Amino acid sequence: MQWGQTPGTHHLLAIGYSPRSFTGDDADIPVDKLHSGEIVLWDAERRCRVPVLTVTTANVFEIVWHPILPVFIVATSPSGLIVEHGVRTHVHIFQLDRDREDGAYSEYQKLDCYASDINELTIMPNSLCHSYISAACTDGHVYIWDTAQGDRPTHILKHGEPLGAVICDREKEDEGVKFTAWGTTPDRFYTGSSDGVVKVWNVRRKRRPFVRNLLEGPGPITCGVFSPNHNKLVVGDATGRVFLFSVDDREEMDAHFLTIPGTNRRVRRPKPFIPHPEPEPPTTSSPFPASTPSDASIAQYSRDRYLSSNSLILHPNPVIGAVQGPAYPSTGLFRLDAHAYFDPQGPLLPEFERNQRASREASLGPETRSIRRLKGPPVQTWVEKSLHDENVAKDFDSRSLDNWSFCQLVNLGVRFNMDGDEGWEFIYEETPVDTD
Repeated sequence: MQWGQTPGTHHLLAIGYSPRSFTGDDADIPVDKLHSGEIVLWDAERRCRVPVLTVTTANVFEIVWHPILPVFIVATSPSGLIVEHGVRTHVHIFQLDRDREDGAYSEYQKLDCYASDINELTIMPNSLCHSYISAACTDGHVYIWDTAQGDRPTHILKHGEPLGAVICDREKEDEGVKFTAWGTTPDRFYTGSSDGVVKVWNVRRKRRPFVRNLLEGPGPITCGVFSPNHNKLVVGDATGRVFLFSVDDREEMDAHFLTIPGTNRRVRRPKPFIPHPEPEPPTTSSPFPASTPSDASIAQYSRDRYLSSNSLILHPNPVIGAVQGPAYPSTGLFRLDAHAYFDPQGPLLPEFERNQRASREASLGPETRSIRRLKGPPVQTWVEKSLHDENVAKDFDSRSLDNWSFCQLVNLGVRFNMDGDEGWEFIYEETPVDTD
């Protein structure tokens, strides 16, 4: 849901619906209700619905209003009688229909997206009538459209592999890109994904839109927001950390710098934020009392909850570790979507069965480890040795100076040993020079 952003639309609430089951599990949604979503526009002043023409029965992922025009965009499941090959979702653009007196909104453009799930949308005006539109998706990509250049993406911005493990389908198991934001101008676009990296892009470049990595965090990026004046940026990750960026040099306190021992060089360090405490273990119907940080550690809780109850047993091979025990079914910790008919006692689906250790060994055979062979030092030829000796002879050696010259240099304050403080570093550039 989102309220209108421009004068004349502040009283309009755009709502996107998608079917949900009573149990909270999408697998329990009836087949005839899977694609029964709806787009609704509510007029809070007149207390009535505003007509939305076309695409009113598609599942909605996200809905966003235009910042300066009576326009809103909606990310939905594929809709229409004809869908091009490879298109798995659509981004619809609705605008106020001037020809109707009831204030209806009608679709005037439909953008093709190749991802199956969209996390969030953004819109950035680039002219009076057109805009850049972005869709952050669970496949680790961000799709960019210029509405003046047709319905296909002009850029597909790619992030790296997720930090967490993905067993089968990344789009279903991974969160993908969770943070997208525009800078003060359309040539600066920021994205953060499950690879733990916040990247900066220039979508006005037709080729090589990547600018640089702004942050490489220890966990997947989950959220981020700019201050109203875009002078500060806050980014949060899945480890509970918060990273604060600022363009104001006056905020560079001395506590942010670290002096390298033995030198006069100072290195800027990020100011740490205290992470949130770990949540308590979930309450279960186990006969063992629930552990809390005050009376037991997480290790003791895990031992009492799983090992002592034979829910898990330790394999004789310490490399394998803990495996399912005789009482594991009592935990209910099964991945139902990996089994046929969502029955935990049923067979695994083929895409999960082929990743099992027994299946891999049956098809490929047991894995064998080869001895790593270290390469010896390269044999130096006579020409290379002569060149090396010649270069070494050119090096300055203070021990070769006579006493008078050595004393004169000492009196002049010459440092014979820089101890890594040669000053070869370059001045940090806030933004690279645009070569386009």
